[in-house]
Amino acid sequence: SSGEILAVAALDTENATTTSGTVKANLYLYDYTVSNGVLTLGDMISDESSAKITDLTQNTAEVISAIVYLDGDYVDNGDVANAATSMTGSLNLQFSSSETLVPMTNTDLYNGTASEETTSAAD
Repeated sequence: SSGEILAVAALDTENATTTSGTVKANLYLYDYTVSNGVLTLGDMISDESSAKITDLTQNTAEVISAIVYLDGDYVDNGDVANAATSMTGSLNLQFSSSETLVPMTNTDLYNGTASEETTSAAD
């Protein structure tokens, strides 16, 4: 709600692939600068430990909103504003931890062998 930019990502258009008229490209975080209201992309962040949106505190609930803006030479309103040729995509936000993770103690759940038990009002 503060309006702060936490991270900027861009499509890797140099390594995009085209199949049957569909263009696919991966999304990566980039260094950036903002000067006089103009955002300029820097280098792609390739160091895994630096490629993060924000730090989270363990066991503390946080609300995160991801707003995706489409801008550039390959995308315009004609690509997204009509149902016949609408753009589609997916965004995968991954979470990692620097803490030592402890496996669950319920071995049936841990091993994926737990079964669902249901009861009825007659029981």
